[in-house]
Amino acid sequence: MDRSGRIFAAFWLLGAIGSASAADLPTKAPPYIAPVAVAPNWSGYYVGLNAGGVWSDTNMDWRLNPVGFGPSGVLVEQAAAGHLRTSGFTGGGQIGLNKQFDMLVFGSVSAGESSGEIRC
Repeated sequence: MDRSGRIFAAFWLLGAIGSASAADLPTKAPPYIAPVAVAPNWSGYYVGLNAGGVWSDTNMDWRLNPVGFGPSGVLVEQAAAGHLRTSGFTGGGQIGLNKQFDMLVFGSVSAGESSGEIRC
C-alpha cells in the first residue's frame, strides 16, 4: 500500500472509531421532564348567546281517542285535519356562575329565549 492509501485508511479508521464512541459521551442537556397536567377548574362567570332558525311543513290529523284527548294530550272537541307551515328566527342568551369544590360543581344560570315564528 502506498503512502496515500495508508493516509486514507488512517482517516477512515479514525472516522469509524469516532462515530462509534460518540454514543459514550456524556450529555450536556438535562433529562426531559414532562409538565404536570393541571386539573380543569369550572369556577367562574359566563355569558352566552344562541341563534337559529325554525321551519316546519306538517300535515296534521287529530283523531279523538275514547276519552276525548288528542295525540299530544290536549283535550279536543272534534276530529280535525290541516296543514301547518312555519318559519322564523329563534335566539336567546344566558348568564351564569359556577363554583367548583373538588369534584363537584355548583352553579346558577339565568336564560331567555325568543322565537319570531311566522305561520304561513
